[in-house]
Amino acid sequence: MVSVIHRHRNVGEIVTEQPEDIAIALGHLSISSPVSIRGGSAARRIQPGDEPPVGVSEPRALFVYQTVQPNAPKEANAPLSIAQINENIAAIMSKNITPHARSPMGWIYAFRGRQFPAAECNDLLLTPIKIGHTGKNDVADRIHTIGQRCKFRPEKLFHYAVPDSLKYESLVHATLHQHRRWEALGCIGCNKKHIEWFAVEGERARRVVRMWAFFAALDPYDEGGALREEWRTRLRRVDYRDPWCWETFVYGAFVDRFVDEAYRSRMRQRASVMPGVVEG
Repeated sequence: MVSVIHRHRNVGEIVTEQPEDIAIALGHLSISSPVSIRGGSAARRIQPGDEPPVGVSEPRALFVYQTVQPNAPKEANAPLSIAQINENIAAIMSKNITPHARSPMGWIYAFRGRQFPAAECNDLLLTPIKIGHTGKNDVADRIHTIGQRCKFRPEKLFHYAVPDSLKYESLVHATLHQHRRWEALGCIGCNKKHIEWFAVEGERARRVVRMWAFFAALDPYDEGGALREEWRTRLRRVDYRDPWCWETFVYGAFVDRFVDEAYRSRMRQRASVMPGVVEG
């Protein structure tokens, strides 16, 4: 259940429908100390690792999601343009997959997190989504383990099988850079500040993960972990100013392959009955 916010007073201060139900809403802030939250008549300070307030029907996080990376230099939190985001994606793609990061098969999964407002007003209706990867076969067990450790009930949204899942997780995270959120305080279960949260619609997250999973299925990296020359050539033609450049890059390559193969197949058929036809 999500608390109903009646009015928003000072930063970090919320009056909720139920006094024992604490909701937190912070603006575009980086937080390094506990936050004073007023839930009803008494003010209390939330510390990392606090137990959920009495009366809450299920354990939930006593933290907020913030739009800046904690303890990072100012330039690291500067807004990025579409071109800069796409250049970062290209840089990740161009790097070789290191031997320790190689895996024959893994998974990229997504689940919804705790139902608290995200950092900005336009995020209030979006429960942040965790997007991660695992090399284990049982994704459901992985998500269940996270829920047990962090004391909440994750709602699994989807998962896609991919080889070298760490590489493709990095591409997904870079693509969703503008939606990324960081935990400002700490997880009530493990005290860590998890960083793989995204304030994004579930369908948008699915489309991005599916696109990079499809890219993985095209086998773009060779046995040594290097991006194949075909893809390096395509990468040099990408217009980073285009917000849809990666859809064109990935799916366009598949269409090109399909058309080329259909052409060759048709020409082979014709050559079998017309020996004079030479395949182009």
